[in-house]
Amino acid sequence: MKNNEQIQPFVTCYGNNGIAKIEDRGGGTLWWYVKPGFSTLYSFIGEITIKDGARFIASLPVSGMGQPYKALSGFKGGGPKTKGKTYKAVFTGVARDNQGTSSFVVPKCETAYRN
Repeated sequence: MKNNEQIQPFVTCYGNNGIAKIEDRGGGTLWWYVKPGFSTLYSFIGEITIKDGARFIASLPVSGMGQPYKALSGFKGGGPKTKGKTYKAVFTGVARDNQGTSSFVVPKCETAYRN
């Protein structure tokens, strides 16, 4: 990550039908959250990509099943092993309702990440 690049430590992103969040919880752990505006059960498939500037470091898959109008969240660890170095964590993904008719695309959410 470049020294002049500023990324917020906790980010809320607004998509076409809901919100997504990502936060560095310390100790190499990231917290992710999605809340699509679905009135039915939904599935979510996403990814947290760890980068050092523009260079790809690791891909951390995330997924789950959610309840109507309820959020889905979790914790993910892993990625780079260099202690004290700041990386970029980019959260993306797609949620689809159980009928496959509606989707929520997580916009590119970025946060600083330290292992």
